[in-house]
Amino acid sequence: MNKQTIACAIFLSTFVNLSVGQQTTALEQRQLSPSQLFVKHLGQYEAFKSLVIRFEVAWDEIDAQSMADLKAVLGKMVAEYNGLSYPTTEDEGKLLERATMKVMVYEELNKLPISVTDTALGPKVERVLEQFRQYQGLLEADILAHQKALEH
Repeated sequence: MNKQTIACAIFLSTFVNLSVGQQTTALEQRQLSPSQLFVKHLGQYEAFKSLVIRFEVAWDEIDAQSMADLKAVLGKMVAEYNGLSYPTTEDEGKLLERATMKVMVYEELNKLPISVTDTALGPKVERVLEQFRQYQGLLEADILAHQKALEH
């Protein structure tokens, strides 16, 4: 994937968010039902997952600039998603443990900057990718817990 394609893909993925910004603000002002919140969180999870796949493709193509750009976007998503609340029937201990793990993943990601001029990119990118996958698993657990809560 070349730089222009990645830049275009990132622009298009953020364009949707920009164009519905007012609608999102209006939605955030009113209380969402648990099922509406589930749909919102599911969409956020899918967006995160697709960007992780793009990061993997950039790594396969050894496109350091795209990886750096995608890491920045994914890092912002992680920071935003860390504050989300998921209605669940789980006990507080499990929720707290998962929330703590999310914060730890975020802190680890911040310690691993990716730069075009980096000479030791391979091991660092592998660790970053591992952190993204771990965070994706935590999001999946949140989604499943939310889904179970809706079924009860």
